[in-house]
Amino acid sequence: MVSSKVMVKNLEQVVSMVLNSFNHSDHPRVRWAAINAIGQLSTDLGPDLQNQYHQRVLPALAAAMDDFQNPRVQAHAASAVLNFSENCTPEILTPYLDGIVSKLLVLLQNGKQMVQEGALTALASVADSSQEPFQKYYDAVMPYLKALLVNATDKSNRMLRAKSMECISIVGMAVGKEKFRDDAKQVGTSVKAPFLR
Repeated sequence: MVSSKVMVKNLEQVVSMVLNSFNHSDHPRVRWAAINAIGQLSTDLGPDLQNQYHQRVLPALAAAMDDFQNPRVQAHAASAVLNFSENCTPEILTPYLDGIVSKLLVLLQNGKQMVQEGALTALASVADSSQEPFQKYYDAVMPYLKALLVNATDKSNRMLRAKSMECISIVGMAVGKEKFRDDAKQVGTSVKAPFLR
C-alpha cells in the first residue's frame, strides 16, 4: 500500500494525470472514475490537496457538473465537491463560491433525483466549510431548499426530503440564527404538516 507521504510527494503528477483524464476524455466512465479519484484524494490527502491544488480542482469539478448528458457524472462531481470542501478553509473556498453554488442550484432545479441528492449534500458541506461567507448566497439558496422539502412528499422522495432537511439545517447553522430564524419557523411548519393530515 502506498503511504500518504509518497502520494503527497508526487501530488503534482497525480493531480495532473487525474485532471487530464476528466478534462480530456470523451467517455463518461473515465470522467466518473477520475472524479472518483479526486474525491478520494481530497479525503485521503486533505488538506494538502486543497491548499495546493484548489485553483485546478474546483473549476474542474464545477465544469463536470455541466455534463447534463451524464447524470451520474454530475452527481459524482457534486459528491467530490463535498469531499474537497470538508478539508477546505473558508479562505480557500470563498473565491469559488459563486461558481459552485450557482452550479449546485442548477442541479437542484434540473437534475434527476440522484443528482439533486448529491447537490444537496455538496451544498450543505460547502455552507458548513465556508460559514459566514455563505450568507451572501442564503437568499438565493433557501427558497430552493424549502421548495424541495415541501414538494418531495411521496414515498420515492423520502431520501430527497431528508437530505433537503439536513441541508436546510446546516445552511441555517452556517449563516446563524438571526438570518435563519424566519425560515426555521416555516420549515418547522412544513415538516409537521404531513403528519397532521
